[in-house]
Amino acid sequence: MKALVLGGTKRLFFYVEHILNRQAINVDNCDARLTFINSGESGCFLAWCAEKSIWGYVNACSNGSISLSEIINYVENRTGIKALIREDGEPAPLNGVPSFSLDTAKAQDAGFKFLSVSEWVYPLIDYWIDGLT
Repeated sequence: MKALVLGGTKRLFFYVEHILNRQAINVDNCDARLTFINSGESGCFLAWCAEKSIWGYVNACSNGSISLSEIINYVENRTGIKALIREDGEPAPLNGVPSFSLDTAKAQDAGFKFLSVSEWVYPLIDYWIDGLT
């Protein structure tokens, strides 16, 4: 299983944009707990790996997980706009992704410090909301 990379991607932006534009979305996994890593942290991690003598599989993701319902609720609370979640809405990009988490102990034991997902996901959402309003 891989961490979902967010940042310059449109996966998370889809939810923000559709809620702000009052467009219906079809979300089939609102309560799935997902792990993410932002694009900047992913790049830092890869650069860090290049300088380390670390072998084998090494997982990377921000600390913690978040559900799509938490993301949607945050956008709703921040904007006062209720998400239109309906079966006939546009399918959301993270549909079908089940709950998952990654064990990052190998990287952390070797010295890499991952951010908490809440340290960057909410500021990223705020950035997009401010840009769209």
